[in-house]
Amino acid sequence: MRLLTVIRLAGGAVPDAGARDELAALAEPVGPAGWTAEQVWVDDAEMARLNGLYRGKPEPTDVLSFGNLVAAGEGPPAVRAGEGHAACDLWWDGAGGATCGDPGDAGSIVIAPEFVRRRCELHGWDVAAEFALLTVHGALHLMGWDHETPPEAAAMRARESDLLARRGRPHPLAGEEADDGRR
Repeated sequence: MRLLTVIRLAGGAVPDAGARDELAALAEPVGPAGWTAEQVWVDDAEMARLNGLYRGKPEPTDVLSFGNLVAAGEGPPAVRAGEGHAACDLWWDGAGGATCGDPGDAGSIVIAPEFVRRRCELHGWDVAAEFALLTVHGALHLMGWDHETPPEAAAMRARESDLLARRGRPHPLAGEEADDGRR
């Protein structure tokens, strides 16, 4: 999918244009050809507002994904399991007016770069690697992936590793057995 950059109140913490191009390249194999998604960069206050509104946790987090596809529907799916790294058959949620086979807007990947940079500094993590992981992670959520159970988390991490490796990047969580809350 092609990422469209949107910067909302994110200040100077947003990666530069070259780094954003690399992040877009990481998301390119995800989703059917011609599909797009927004990568929205927001400040901590906006992320806390969104996290409170949609997850009941009024505090900043690193990434949220807002997809336009659902895992159940009528008629042929917009994308079939495995196509464009889709985790399952997915249908348009009806809000965007797209139909089966139309290229469309898969949704939005919202990242709080100030929060991510502080957390990386606190833990000694590489910021560029974390932005890469969050981009891939968010794009996979738009394609039906989740990590609510250990098998789902393992499958999603394997898919993330594959996508990161295509661009010569190791998975920052490689070797860790469980999702440790970093995502």
